[in-house]
Parts: sequence; structure tokens; C-alpha cells
Amino acid sequence: MSESPTISIVIPTLNEQDNLPKCLAGIASQDYPRELLEVIVVDNGSTDATCNIAEKAGGRVLHNAAKDPERSKMTGLREARSELFIYLDADIELAAPDVLSRLVEPLREDPSIAGAFPRFDARRNAPAIERFLHYHPLELDPVLDFLCASIRSVATAGKQRWRVCDFSAVRVPPVGICLYRRDILLRALKGRERFMDVDVPILVARSGYASFAYVPEARIYHSNIRTLGDLLRKRLRNLHKVFLPSHESREFRYLPSGPRGLFKAALLAALANTPFYFAIRGLAKAVKHRDVACLYEPVAACALANALIIGMLRDKKGRRFVKSVFCGKEQQVSGEDKGNVAIINRGHLSPDEMSGGEVIAVSLCRYWAEEGLHVKQVCTAHTPAIWSGLCSESVEYVAGDAGRRPLLT
Repeated sequence: MSESPTISIVIPTLNEQDNLPKCLAGIASQDYPRELLEVIVVDNGSTDATCNIAEKAGGRVLHNAAKDPERSKMTGLREARSELFIYLDADIELAAPDVLSRLVEPLREDPSIAGAFPRFDARRNAPAIERFLHYHPLELDPVLDFLCASIRSVATAGKQRWRVCDFSAVRVPPVGICLYRRDILLRALKGRERFMDVDVPILVARSGYASFAYVPEARIYHSNIRTLGDLLRKRLRNLHKVFLPSHESREFRYLPSGPRGLFKAALLAALANTPFYFAIRGLAKAVKHRDVACLYEPVAACALANALIIGMLRDKKGRRFVKSVFCGKEQQVSGEDKGNVAIINRGHLSPDEMSGGEVIAVSLCRYWAEEGLHVKQVCTAHTPAIWSGLCSESVEYVAGDAGRRPLLT
């Protein structure tokens, strides 16, 4: 990679004339050389001045007839011409002039790092609920914070200005906004039509690039939640429009399947409806950040947990999801023989999408470890070095005949 790599910034839009100018102004204020930046606005059919604003700011405007922001991001990725790629929502602002420079630094200094991600920051004059959410580096509400892995859980090394994170772990944090090496991204997403943000780091890790950098001093603002009602509506919309229709084909898992997932969900419901756990957490955050907005913690936890549970149970797909978690059948596995390797197929992945011994091994180990299974026999004919090098402690390697199915206990 060059000393100062080029960067493509893709912004999906739909009637964003109020938000887009602030997003573009943040990009224009960067101390990164302007001639190395490419801004691509992929519009989903705006009827306001969004496209005119983008063109006047010097951005390249593309049009997405599908009116799907995830498809727009993928369109932008394919049309981008730079070495690095990042997408920004139109209501995101880069908080300081050095955000891009800070994100580029780990990618330039460490060739093994596939992507670098910033943290969300709280603007002091923002509404209280927005400040509360953005004290979390990944903008997670109390429910998601409780369910999801933390950055700390995957951090493996601390640099002066960033932390190296291993995304080949069983569970990874939900990272959306990230500056990627574009060539790696294109390979990892080959054949896919939608750029599902929190799925992408998992796919990149599976393609053999599991090192990411968390850059806490690269800060961004996100102005999309002004009231608790906004937060509830947004989460319920995501539940019914995004999560439930596609959860079987998604890579990122908010809950492990089986008894562990059921236990965690039940524990969340119990804690959210008692005043102690989240109240203590909120108080601790209020002291740490010196902001009473953090006292939203117990209120938001109770409201969100109950709204999501009710929304799940009222939805036919939601009831089916709950049943799958209860029965431990959210991810069905089956053995397939491809290239003399016995592999796991999650049902929605074809053997072609799972090609490559390293990818297979990492996928197997991640799934088996997540399920708490011990592998008594893994049958491979020609790749013992891959298995012995990548398998976790829950995998006991035994060579065998190609095409035989792995034995799980």
C-alpha cells in the first residue's frame, strides 16, 4: 500500500438534504489530501435536493433503482476506484479533521490489518438519549450491549494509538463503520449483492484476514436518535424489516443457539424488569462520563427489552426464531465433500462460497466452539496442517477418508 493511499467514501442516501451537507462538510474538513479522496453518493430515489447537494460538493452521484441501502453500499464498493473503502450514513459526521488520517495509520503500518474502525462519540449539545447511546464506542443500546461481544473481548494487542482485534473469535462485536482494504473486501464479498455491515467483518475474517484495528481517537457523530420513542421505533423497524426476514442467511449472531441463547435472553428479560442491575450500570456511567444522560440506562433497557420481546412474539417469523433458539436449530449443519475436505455448510452457503481449506477450518471451529461441541473426528484427506494449525481446543484432529462426515458430540 502506498504511503498515502487513496480512499473511496460511499454514502447511501434517500431524501437526505438536511443531513448530507454536514456529512460532506466533515469530509471536506479532513487534513487528508483532498485529491486522494473519492466521494460517491449512491441515491435510492430522492425527491428532494440530495443529488444536487452531492454534485455541488464534487461527489460522484450514482442511482440505485432497487432503493435498498445495503445494495447501494455494494454498488458503491464495485464502482469505487481507491485502495481503501469506507461507507458513511448521511447522518454521520467525522468529528475531527484527523479521523481519516488516524484510520489509515494502522493499515499503512501493519499489512496484516484488514480494516480499521472508529468509535462513536457524544456531542455535549446533543439530546440526552443520543449522548447516552454514543458513550458506547459502537453506539449500542443496553440490550445490544448485553447481548453482543465487546471490543475488549477480541482485543489481542495494544498499540499507542490503536488496538489490534482478532475477528476470528467465536463471537465478535457488531462493527459497521470501518475503513477496509478494498481488494480484500471485494474478494470476501464476491458473489454477494448486499453489503450487510455487521456481517462484513466476519466474512473478511473468514477469507483469511482476521486482524482489525480499533482506533478510539478516530471519532464520529451520529445524529439519528432524538427521543426514546425514536430509539424504540428504530429497533422495532430493524427487527421486522431487517433482522427477522434475513436472520437465517446472516453471519452476525446476536444470540447463540440452543440453551445458552435461551438462557441469555431470559436473563436479559429478568434483569431489564428489575431496577437494580441496569440502574447500577447507569449510575456508574453517569459518574464516569459526568453526564446524567446515562441514567437512561434502566429506562431504555426495560422499554427496549419488553418492546422487542412483544414484537418478536407477535410476528410469525419472530415466533419461529424463538422456537429455533429454544430447540437449538437456528443453524443447521450438514457435511459436504468438496475438494477432498469434509466441511460444514450452514444451509445458506453453497460449497463454492465456502471454498478454501483455511476458510472451512475457521468456519468449522467457530461454529463448533459456539455450540459447545467437542469434535471427536474431523475427516480430511490432504489438509492436516491446516486443521492442526487453525483448530481450537474444542477440535480433536484425526485424519480419515475424504467425504466422511465429521462426528460431533
